[in-house]
Amino acid sequence: MNTRKQVYAFLVILCAIASQVHSFAEENNPPIQPKPKIEISDREKVEAETANIFGLQLSNVKDPIGAFKQFSIAIKINPAVPDYHNNAGNAVLELGRPLDAIEYFNKAIEINPNIPQPYMNIGRCYAKMDKGIDAQTWYAKAREHDKDGAMWDLDWMIGREHVKRGEFKLALECFERARIKAEKHTIKNPDLLAEINACKRKLEK
Repeated sequence: MNTRKQVYAFLVILCAIASQVHSFAEENNPPIQPKPKIEISDREKVEAETANIFGLQLSNVKDPIGAFKQFSIAIKINPAVPDYHNNAGNAVLELGRPLDAIEYFNKAIEINPNIPQPYMNIGRCYAKMDKGIDAQTWYAKAREHDKDGAMWDLDWMIGREHVKRGEFKLALECFERARIKAEKHTIKNPDLLAEINACKRKLEK
């Protein structure tokens, strides 16, 4: 047998072996099937929302640990609701763990990329870490998704970044916009009002 025939025979044998290996791999490693969508009963939806509401109540009384536990229950029952992940992130942020909180906010965005709150909250996380440029980037993303411009607290957060840079006039403009939007929803936040007065005092000097 000459060299060319030997090479050809060798290649035929290699192809046969490769074919057998491929067949074995297919038999023993079937393609990964997508996870079936979990159906949530009406009762479970009510249980999840009840836990979420309880968590919001605990957040209002400054109990982030208790709030996080309730939001975690809501997520476990019905993980497809972005608000539950967003609320859990807020609780984690209140506990002083901004990097962990970002994971929850990103999950909320993954579920529904059109809601603005998680974008703003990621901005808050970066603001907590004194990363002003990153914070402003995420606040801008939140603004893009705030179609009706109703997020009063977004203007508040942006105003705080201006304060950090000593831009008190711009900060005051943001705070006043936030106040007007909040009052349309019958919200009067004492911390916002205090920051408005602080800005005014800075500008009077």
